[in-house]
Amino acid sequence: RVSNLHSSYGDYLLPLLQPGDVPILRKLFPNNKKWQRLGGVVEWTYGIQRGGVEVTETPEGTRPTPVVAGRSLAVAWPGIPAGYVDLDAVAKRPFGKLSLWKNFNEPKPRIFVAEIALAPFASTSDSLAVVNTVIVGEANTSTETTAVCAFLNSSLARFYWAQRLRSGVIQGYYAHIYPRTLDDFPWPVELAPEHEKRLAKGYEKLARLAARAKDNPHEWLLEEIEKLNRQAHYKLSDPVLDLRFASQLAEATRAELRLNGSTLEVGMFSFAQFRDADLAELIFRLLSFTGDETQSIKPVDIQKLAVPQEYSALMREYRARLKSFGAVETDFAQALKQVDNAVYDLFEIEAEERAYIESRLASFPLNRLKPRYPWQTVKARPINAYMEDRFV
Repeated sequence: RVSNLHSSYGDYLLPLLQPGDVPILRKLFPNNKKWQRLGGVVEWTYGIQRGGVEVTETPEGTRPTPVVAGRSLAVAWPGIPAGYVDLDAVAKRPFGKLSLWKNFNEPKPRIFVAEIALAPFASTSDSLAVVNTVIVGEANTSTETTAVCAFLNSSLARFYWAQRLRSGVIQGYYAHIYPRTLDDFPWPVELAPEHEKRLAKGYEKLARLAARAKDNPHEWLLEEIEKLNRQAHYKLSDPVLDLRFASQLAEATRAELRLNGSTLEVGMFSFAQFRDADLAELIFRLLSFTGDETQSIKPVDIQKLAVPQEYSALMREYRARLKSFGAVETDFAQALKQVDNAVYDLFEIEAEERAYIESRLASFPLNRLKPRYPWQTVKARPINAYMEDRFV
């Protein structure tokens, strides 16, 4: 029945509870005997609510601090600052809220979770602040924040969230994560030091690999496009590129776009057609790695883009780099597996239950709800940074 629903509804289906899920959910349910609510260990809230204060490219005001937005976060990666926010200016605004940064004199390790994502994932930093597209947590006990982050990045946490704690709307390309969602995750009433140390080490290994994974082919591609467009480029509206739009679609969100040969599609419909597959992939990648998941893309935006004249050679190099980058992804997957095993051991999940959880996460619709990995994020850039008027 699930496969029939998949063919009928595509990405737009909530996870459905199955009989095998119930015993595992009951086993994990916080009961104040073995497991407590994670909210009893970590205070969860939203990031800085700016109240109209702008994010600036350079430090301005009396107390500027670098801030990270949710789109920059990934598994074990705390993100790249989107700019600076003057905390004193926020404090003076009628609707400004400084969140956990009311007292910023003493840096403390804090947990970052993107508010809008395909599934929950976590990272930690003691030197960065975040805006309110991020849920931020601060441990109110001696618990290591890295241990909590390891748990939130695990397969068990994702399974538990998708089957019991999903809140907000899952539309096939994003879900809302709320502080109350994170509050209700299970956590041991008594965390043994050896388990805490094992989780902390697992996260630290992930963080080291995440730093390597940030040097990814996607970032390289955007930088090369910028560089080549300063030299010789086409206007995408140039007739030689044979750009054509489907008349029935006025716009699409970035996350809805799919690449099919020389065509960008939305669901069953064609959105834009290009001269060849290389050009279509370049535009698809460009749209995918800029803006945010919910940004609307219109034909007028696409036809303003600039394209390097040697775009075919550029895409060949990109695909070669992408292939060789696979080793980094493999190392990261192995480290995640070690974290998974540590979390399974912590929550006394048996081998048969582990296999069941893994099979559920690999099946529709849970296989669509994956966390964001470090190689999937790039430095925040607006789409207009690649439009033709920037390179005149």
